Amino acid sequence: MNKVIRDFINADKKRHSEAFFAGDKKAEEIAGMMSKNARRKCQRYGIVPFAFYVYLRDSGVIDGDIKIPKGGTSLGELLDFLRWYPYKTQQAKSAGEYIFREIIKSDVPFLSRAFAQGDFNWIKLEFYGVRNKKERQAGIS
Repeated sequence: MNKVIRDFINADKKRHSEAFFAGDKKAEEIAGMMSKNARRKCQRYGIVPFAFYVYLRDSGVIDGDIKIPKGGTSLGELLDFLRWYPYKTQQAKSAGEYIFREIIKSDVPFLSRAFAQGDFNWIKLEFYGVRNKKERQAGIS
């Protein structure tokens, strides 16, 4: 199960959210209304719950007049929805894209570390004593 969706399911006051929805009162309220069977369905089959779409609607990311799929959807359908939804405001578009990126990063862990891998290459080269060609020829240590 995706970390963002799991964090939403655990956002109610009994379970305490880990990071993404920590302190979000709307997420706590909506996740608290989820039934035990809806939670079990999400955890067992990886279904995105109906309540997550209600949260998106109530927090202003999507419009109130959009038809929300009953019974939830797959994670791929949620990603398609977030990616191609015609947002009305720039703030809603930014929030939708942020949730989209966080879901992708939690499913593909190397994306979150991709830019950080090259940070310490020069330190490693200096640590192992690798020098450039000019320094080796000149005998500089």
